[in-house]
Amino acid sequence: TTRYFMILLFLILYPSGSFYYLHKTIPNRLTSLLRKKFGFFTIYLSLSIILILLEIGIRVTGLVDWGDGMGPQQRDWRLRKYKLNSQGFRGPEIPIQSAKGVIRIMGIGDSFTFGQGVKFEDTYLEQLKKYLHLKFPDLQFETINKAKPGWSTIEEYNYFIKAGIIYKPNIVIILFVLNDPEIKKYVLLPLSGSYTIDVHLWRSHLYFYLVRVYNMIRNPYDKFIFSLFEEGSETSQYCYKALREFGKICSRNNIYPIMAICPMMVDFDNYKFIDLHKKVSQWGHASGFDVIDLLPYFRKSQISYRKLRVTSQDWHPNALAHSIISNAISEKIVDYLKNLRYFIMKCDTA
Repeated sequence: TTRYFMILLFLILYPSGSFYYLHKTIPNRLTSLLRKKFGFFTIYLSLSIILILLEIGIRVTGLVDWGDGMGPQQRDWRLRKYKLNSQGFRGPEIPIQSAKGVIRIMGIGDSFTFGQGVKFEDTYLEQLKKYLHLKFPDLQFETINKAKPGWSTIEEYNYFIKAGIIYKPNIVIILFVLNDPEIKKYVLLPLSGSYTIDVHLWRSHLYFYLVRVYNMIRNPYDKFIFSLFEEGSETSQYCYKALREFGKICSRNNIYPIMAICPMMVDFDNYKFIDLHKKVSQWGHASGFDVIDLLPYFRKSQISYRKLRVTSQDWHPNALAHSIISNAISEKIVDYLKNLRYFIMKCDTA
């Protein structure tokens, strides 16, 4: 686009302005020496070539492929051709009334449940349905994906109480991610001092990479995650309250609720968020959920976290990671259905 080429032009002209500024501020003896040794044009051309090579290098290595709706991949993230149904969710059209004898499983969550970066058939809900069909060939299963990228626990609860409950699911799964308590989304601090300017400059991969480095120092994401769970914070209070209300709804409607706590796709052996998993697990148990901490399952797989990401910089789980999630949740559902069958058989005998 015209805007994109204007940004590239800015990146080429920027060194000349910087060099002119240095020429005016550093001692004349030094600038004279530089001009004599190299010449203004040579220095300018060298700086421009370095910038262009860095831009190409960052693009080739994919260091800015960040799956959070910000950066040079933003347009692709927004316009990626996911097939959505008329309700705006991923997957086929689901009738309000289920067929007789069908066990409905609803998955509610954010981009992890949505399956950002993976094919629909590779999402954990679809893999779960296939496994349950094999395990119980005499039963019918239907999975409903009710997830949207960026949703918090509060937004998930609000959707379920207003619209999700009318589907009358037999089982509801919340795939909890550690940024789910957020009320205000994490936003990168602008390098230029203006977020609006940075949004335009992000078309340059090199510039966005510099923004990322700047935020690693000034606004680290880890610090943001820990802040969500601080005692007495609004985020932790509202999240816990939403989970409690969610559990009450499930109890009143005879719905089996599962909470699966998904780890961040970082080093599982030196994982720094274990205490947060424990806190969320306590919230889930107190709210009436059957809780699964998925971290031990990822550790048990002995697969490097790097091989479980969509890309090296996009921390969303890939198809392989979704299969680990699916296998862990299936254990809970299989036990639940076996116990349910035993209870029904016992009642019929009586």
